[in-house]
Amino acid sequence: MKILDSNFLLKYFIIILLAVGGSYFIPPMQSPDENQHFAKAYLVSHGDMLLTSPEGLMSGGHVDDGLRDFIQGHMQLSGRPEIKLTQEEKDRLKSLEWSDAKSRSFMQIPGTGFYLPLIYLPHALAIKLGEMAQLSIHHTYYLTRIFVMAISIALTLFAFSIHRPGILALGILMLPMSIFQLLSPTLDGLTTSLSLIAISLFLSFQSKTHRHGAFYLLAFLLVLIATTRIHLAPLLLLLFIIAFQQRNRKFLALSLLSSGFTLFWIVFSIKTTVDNRIPRDISSLETLEYYLIHPMNFMEVLFSTVTNKDMMDFYLQSFIGKLGWLDTSLPLWQYAAFSACLVLFVLLNIFATAQNNSIARSSLFGTALLSVLAIFTALLISWTPHPATIVHGIQGRYFIVPSLLLAYAFNGMIDVKSRTLSFANQLLLSVFFAFSAYALLSALQSRYSIY
Repeated sequence: MKILDSNFLLKYFIIILLAVGGSYFIPPMQSPDENQHFAKAYLVSHGDMLLTSPEGLMSGGHVDDGLRDFIQGHMQLSGRPEIKLTQEEKDRLKSLEWSDAKSRSFMQIPGTGFYLPLIYLPHALAIKLGEMAQLSIHHTYYLTRIFVMAISIALTLFAFSIHRPGILALGILMLPMSIFQLLSPTLDGLTTSLSLIAISLFLSFQSKTHRHGAFYLLAFLLVLIATTRIHLAPLLLLLFIIAFQQRNRKFLALSLLSSGFTLFWIVFSIKTTVDNRIPRDISSLETLEYYLIHPMNFMEVLFSTVTNKDMMDFYLQSFIGKLGWLDTSLPLWQYAAFSACLVLFVLLNIFATAQNNSIARSSLFGTALLSVLAIFTALLISWTPHPATIVHGIQGRYFIVPSLLLAYAFNGMIDVKSRTLSFANQLLLSVFFAFSAYALLSALQSRYSIY
């Protein structure tokens, strides 16, 4: 498979230039939980892989005081559209330098305790390089943002070189929410790109004979994804499907090992992470046990949630683009326009050159549904006071990867080979991307005004 050809590099650098330009409009720490993710990446860069939980405090670690000041300074903007940083404050934050090893104090970052530290290695490497080069914290932050963004884009293009995506998958990736998260140094850009590679590798197994290395890579990626985004753990089923198709005992053993490690990490992280942001009388594991014993109660809460109009409107808007800390909305007409475009893409996605077989389609469809169910389950047991009436804490961006699974599953269900249709799809995507970029940048400019 030839990857690094001229077209690949040209596309890569064009996208990087556009991404770097777009990221200029986003101040630091403006993606949900970005403050915690960046602090955790700093800890990983210093070898602190696991969080600690001092008595009376939530889980966290000892973070450079200058970095804490940098984070807290920019967090003044989060959720407060009326606040603008003064030029004096911006200059002060830009001038912050890394402190010595003794100038570190404890910072509570419980939300990161559930993620396998390995996912933070790209962030940690960039932070370490910034420290070694004696860059300011401000410049180290932007080095990290660009580095993680560049890796995510490269991985996405690599996924596309393995298996060509349809118009719906590309449309989902071009939504303002998807682009915004890609431009922010959180985990969404990485996990989405890794998921695309995993999906593409799975589909390539349906039409080609691969060496064992491809399966090992897929297993590694799925463990990394599942231990970072617990609701995507159903993707591990793809390993068992390939093992069954190949009638390969080594593949089956690795599938069991991958699933076992993922289950171990999920239980370990839940039991060792102290997270009291949502007051609860019982633990997450006890809540899970309750709903396993009372499945009808779970179904009632789930039904109440998905039939709640306000919740469904929020899911749709935060799937398309509710930016910042969910404090930057698009105009209502844009949500309607994006929704109409997605419906059109769903139809066009069905009429394409057939690429997938029935087993592949049903596998992706099934894992997508299980992932959606896992989203509601995870937030019910971890972010919703018990007893519950509806599930709290779900954001539309959580459905991006399940939506991509569905997009790949239904791509080319009706085999149509037409150059005219292909040209029309490319034209539509170009217009859609321009519209999405306009919606994103205009919303950011209005919200932050280059902060």
